[in-house]
Amino acid sequence: MPTLPECCGAFEDRWPFRQRLPGLSFVQTQTSPEHFHPDAPAQAALPEPPSILNAQPKRRTDFLAGRLCAREALTTLGGPVACPDQRGDGAPAWPDGFTGSISHTDGLATAVAGLSEYWMGLGIDLEPMIDDERARRLAPRLLTPDERARFRNRLEQAPGALVTTVFSFKESLFKALHPVTGQRFYFQDAELMDTPNRDKTTLRLCTALGPSWPEGSTLEGHLTDCHDRCLTLVTVPA
Repeated sequence: MPTLPECCGAFEDRWPFRQRLPGLSFVQTQTSPEHFHPDAPAQAALPEPPSILNAQPKRRTDFLAGRLCAREALTTLGGPVACPDQRGDGAPAWPDGFTGSISHTDGLATAVAGLSEYWMGLGIDLEPMIDDERARRLAPRLLTPDERARFRNRLEQAPGALVTTVFSFKESLFKALHPVTGQRFYFQDAELMDTPNRDKTTLRLCTALGPSWPEGSTLEGHLTDCHDRCLTLVTVPA
């Protein structure tokens, strides 16, 4: 039976967001790249793609931990005991009947998996806090003009927290929608319509992503803190 390698901590599967959603499973693990061993993928029964075989231990640990979280989330939903394959663009290829998303940052990896009868797409993202000075520089690139006006007070008072949250939501949105639409889009192509908080948030497309996703389409986002990091989730209902 596959076992967790030393570079990955025990799985945590407590649902992190305030609103519980149907047909979803969330799993996270803390990571220690300094404990990565070349035998770790075999120990976990997870073959590595050729693209990362010569990568640094941190990248190999992140890949391994994220895929193992995904495998655990899938099995919780009754899915196959298998990690998602890798698509040509590097994104996970989920088995039939399931969708999901993976994210990792320094010291932590997460995955969410969902039943396709409930969800067409899912996007999850973990981000460490951006410092205030860097956030002020990034704001014009990451926030639309309407967002900068809408969140003007927060941008002045807590730019790091606001920009980190907006950035993370837009990363989650891309992960959720790109596999569904096949269209690439960028930070100025979507916006948050209300103040990010620990409950639901609405994201709106500022550009069309095909006939099924016209400009003005909205999706639901969720936000929480996770080990001192910003954790966001965007869901695309089936």
